[in-house]
Amino acid sequence: MRIAFRADASQEIGTGHLARCLALADTLQSYGAQSVFVCRSVPASIREQIERHGHELRLLPQATVVPCPPGSGGYQGWLGVPFDVDASESRSVLGATVFDWLVVDHYALDHRWETLMRSSAARVAVIDDLANRNHNCEILLDQNFNTRAAQRYLEKTPTSCEVLTGPRHALLREEFRRARNRCAPRAGDVERILVFFGGADSGNHTSTAIRALEIADQKSCHVDVVIGAEHRCRSDIVAACGDLGFNVHVQTDRMAELMAVADLAIGAGGTATAERCCVGLPSLVLPVAENQREQVDEAALAGLVFSPKIGLKDASGIARHLRTLIENPLLRRSISVRGMEAVDGLGAIRMSRAMGVVITRIRAASPEDSESIFQWRNDPSVRNVSISPDPIDRTTHERWYAAALQNPNRCILIGESAGTPVGVVRFDISDQSAVVSIYKTPGTQTIGVGADLLKAAELWLRAHRPEVGSITAEVIGGNNSSQNLFANAGYAIDAMRYKKRLHS
Repeated sequence: MRIAFRADASQEIGTGHLARCLALADTLQSYGAQSVFVCRSVPASIREQIERHGHELRLLPQATVVPCPPGSGGYQGWLGVPFDVDASESRSVLGATVFDWLVVDHYALDHRWETLMRSSAARVAVIDDLANRNHNCEILLDQNFNTRAAQRYLEKTPTSCEVLTGPRHALLREEFRRARNRCAPRAGDVERILVFFGGADSGNHTSTAIRALEIADQKSCHVDVVIGAEHRCRSDIVAACGDLGFNVHVQTDRMAELMAVADLAIGAGGTATAERCCVGLPSLVLPVAENQREQVDEAALAGLVFSPKIGLKDASGIARHLRTLIENPLLRRSISVRGMEAVDGLGAIRMSRAMGVVITRIRAASPEDSESIFQWRNDPSVRNVSISPDPIDRTTHERWYAAALQNPNRCILIGESAGTPVGVVRFDISDQSAVVSIYKTPGTQTIGVGADLLKAAELWLRAHRPEVGSITAEVIGGNNSSQNLFANAGYAIDAMRYKKRLHS
């Protein structure tokens, strides 16, 4: 599979766009996909990172970017050229190849540009969080904290578009998933504090946070300050941290590690918010751009961050609220727990799966699979979550199985990973709808295999029975695993059935 990325890097906020695209590209690469990044301007540090990760970078001609304040909604100026010129230049650098997907993460691009790019890509995926323009895409991802995220895009995307919303879809690098496994909700004293306001930090909020820490007078704390190589006040920050005994990390590749060992963070909104939540790091968060304000407010209302209403340059105010957090371990623990519940670090895997990139290979069941399916179906781990939990005798099974293989509207599929069966999926088709049943083979414990199996089966159904327009799943009460599986896969509750026994 070949993927093209068109990401913004013309403004400070664009480095965040590139970071989440890079996280997705890395995950897709682990499935064997090849990615090409198309950008007009890329900071040297990000360019080196893209190429070091094994991705290709193709640059568009330089253009004069006209800055537009985010509050004005004038993001079009960030493109540097008219949208149709950008599309023409993008098609030119991509060449004759028709990519499987074009992933767009740019505030200045909308349905007009996406439509012009259809000759270069079979499908389009958009990453957005503004919900201020229409899109022509198959997938739209908004990973931000917003209680009404899905509703914001109802009239801005095609009816067939799959809209993925919320922090569980946050595109984080693999190191955050690994670091999370070593983390527990924060409790106890604050011994390490992390300061990070983004690599560029054009407003130099890092210096304000350093001053706030000096005012708060937390001499016993170990402080890590992270800045990018291009930070305009780099030398001043290094000097100030030297005077205070703080550690400075310039363009570090240890961000997940630093977040994992910290007890408290001070920083901006954006992708870093999801990163901190993933490893359970309670944070004092300040929105440093207009597009971050709603996200940070929603996260604060959900108890995922602490975001006091203070000025970005109010070092004394930041120090005051910092002391509040340090002196309130129960508040910090609550923020830590809620953050880890909201962000599990698997967003890039979910996005890859939505794009049809799966590990599980699907094949139609054959007569030779009868004995295996008989054994699997009668295993207690499968029967306990089945609509009909009673054991099935061999004669009944063989009669049913032979008839099922002859029934054109009953599809029995076996999912395999590395040649090993991991699960069984059955579709019972009637007209243009199908009823699905699914179970993992006994002993299969791999995390995410159920979701991967279901997605692979859906892709098989789409390819082999294109007339099917909807799928229904019935789950018994108490089977929380299956309920979560279908809910997380985009299935919506259509009806609820209640059952009461009058006699034991």
